[in-house]
Amino acid sequence: MAPMLGVEMMRSVQEDRLQRAERDRVASRARKARRHAAGAKASDEASGLRAPATIPVLQRLAHVTSAVKVGDVIEVGGVAALGEDGRVRFLGDAYEQTRQALRVLGETLARFGAGMDDVVRTRVYLKKSWQWEEVSRAHGEAFARTSPVTTFVGAGGFPDSDMLVAIEATAVVR
Repeated sequence: MAPMLGVEMMRSVQEDRLQRAERDRVASRARKARRHAAGAKASDEASGLRAPATIPVLQRLAHVTSAVKVGDVIEVGGVAALGEDGRVRFLGDAYEQTRQALRVLGETLARFGAGMDDVVRTRVYLKKSWQWEEVSRAHGEAFARTSPVTTFVGAGGFPDSDMLVAIEATAVVR
């Protein structure tokens, strides 16, 4: 019985060390992300770019932003059907995920004083290319008035396995 107790104690100590190490890594990454974000904000302000926040983990790890405006052009990176909590909404429903991604796109454009009518190009990435009709229907509803140039791509996989669609867009504000 005593040797078994020793093994359990060793496992517990190892788990504590691993948890402490992980907390330290996360804290270190958060500090780096804050420093980077402060530098990026200063850089954006100096160059006249406005860059709203993106998914926090992407911003921290990849040092990216969700959108930028340079002159009259707005580039929006891949938006998805994410809720306020960062989780994928409408699991398994490509049509509703596309509608939600397009709502997020609209909100992102609004931060720059633009709207869906200003979009000139979209790129739609599909996890399951056979769902193109559902995705196309939602896309068509959002862009019925403007019909931007569009490319549909079978992307295979996304950072979150529940994501079925991601959309990029280019808008021009005149």
